[in-house]
Amino acid sequence: MPSPDARPRVAPTFGRTTRALRALSIGATVLGASIALVAWPSLPETVPIHFNAAGVADDHGPRWLVLALIATWVVLVGGVAWLSRHPRAFNYPVEITEENAARVYGEGVRMMAWLMACLTVMFGSLTLMSFGIDASVALGFAFVAMVGGVIVGIVLTVRAARPTDADDLS
Repeated sequence: MPSPDARPRVAPTFGRTTRALRALSIGATVLGASIALVAWPSLPETVPIHFNAAGVADDHGPRWLVLALIATWVVLVGGVAWLSRHPRAFNYPVEITEENAARVYGEGVRMMAWLMACLTVMFGSLTLMSFGIDASVALGFAFVAMVGGVIVGIVLTVRAARPTDADDLS
């Protein structure tokens, strides 16, 4: 596979939903992390840090671990947001050509937007659970959606790489 520098410099094609999903994920992360940081001093010295499949806390630790959770949340969502603005750098399972680049890059950006949304819900849920609020259903949904979204994103990326009738006309 050629390096990302050798790939075509083409703007990805994606719609308003992808833009909105990215903006909502970033906004919800900033808002959720800010609220959690403001509420953090009110936490007891020991907080739930691990949960079983039913969402019941099965391990506890020092409250500073909630700060580590919040930092991880912000870094992951911020990193995916930054990465989603550079689709030429993605590790695609297909060859990128001038004809398919915009479509393939668009599917890559779309997959990253969904990943950001899932990470936002997952880490938001974990943070809520550390505060004693049951968000296990949201956490489970986000995990399943993330795995499914990545699989669907890869399939759509492979499909986007296929030649179209419009490619034949150019």
